[in-house]
Amino acid sequence: LNARSAARSIGGDLVSINTSAENSFVAPYGNAWVGGYQDHSDPKYMEPGNASQNFGGWKWVDGTSMSTPKITITQTGGLPSGVVYPVGTWITQAESLQNGQTTTNLADRILLKYHAITANAVIRPKDNKVIRVFILQDGKPVPPQNKGQDIRYTPTGQSYLLVNQPRMYNIIRNKEYGSHILTLASNSSAFDLYSFTFTSCEE
Repeated sequence: LNARSAARSIGGDLVSINTSAENSFVAPYGNAWVGGYQDHSDPKYMEPGNASQNFGGWKWVDGTSMSTPKITITQTGGLPSGVVYPVGTWITQAESLQNGQTTTNLADRILLKYHAITANAVIRPKDNKVIRVFILQDGKPVPPQNKGQDIRYTPTGQSYLLVNQPRMYNIIRNKEYGSHILTLASNSSAFDLYSFTFTSCEE
């Protein structure tokens, strides 16, 4: 476990979360390293090992089963570049991050600091629902001159994606290369994020 060795080399360790008390202890730190692995020798092993399959042999680094899929994290400090940073309650699936609750105030969001011209996200709406995913760039609605082809606007100027099928959504098309913080937020528990893609070549 190279990640665990790295954490221990600086006087820490990876985090295992098995109780709500442990989750509450870790949440204020925001940038804690959470560690897990899939034990192929476990009798419950199966692929992809998601929550509906009782995690298929996935375990925390202390050897306990990942029986508690919901992890709550609060935002603290600066964002590292290129790291998907979930804020709120999220369910960790084998290939995606799924919003862990239904809200009314966009409390659950994903932040990512990136360096590129265009930004895209692969999103699947759970149970074929139609959902809105609100988008911010650098803490503000996406300016029309930087919007990707899938960005829409509410009458009050909020920028969002209308997610109605599993596919890649074009979010940002900046005029020039630069560093930005991208935020995706939804009130729907059907928001299931799979990946981001970026391009850095100017046309």
